[in-house]
Amino acid sequence: SLKHDLKDRVPPEKKSEYELQCYPIYDIILAAGLTSIDFWSLDIEGFEEDVLDTVPWHKVNIKSILVEVEHSDRDSILSKLQAQGYRIHKEFGKQDVFLVKD
Repeated sequence: SLKHDLKDRVPPEKKSEYELQCYPIYDIILAAGLTSIDFWSLDIEGFEEDVLDTVPWHKVNIKSILVEVEHSDRDSILSKLQAQGYRIHKEFGKQDVFLVKD
């Protein structure tokens, strides 16, 4: 899978292991007291779709998103965002897509 391919691209001498506490993005949005976000940049090397799948779109208004699609399933990500009312505003090569909510 793509995620395993990315993990294998890191040279062994550069690999480190850290324990991290992770939270769904919506928990962070709630903790900040937000219900609306003007701009969200999402670039996490192939895990963008996993994060997008956790967003309760009916509870938060994200007006625009810049998402890296280079290491992900571009069509699947764009389809999911378009189903939430986003349209492509600008594409930056094959790497990034800027979407805005209509």
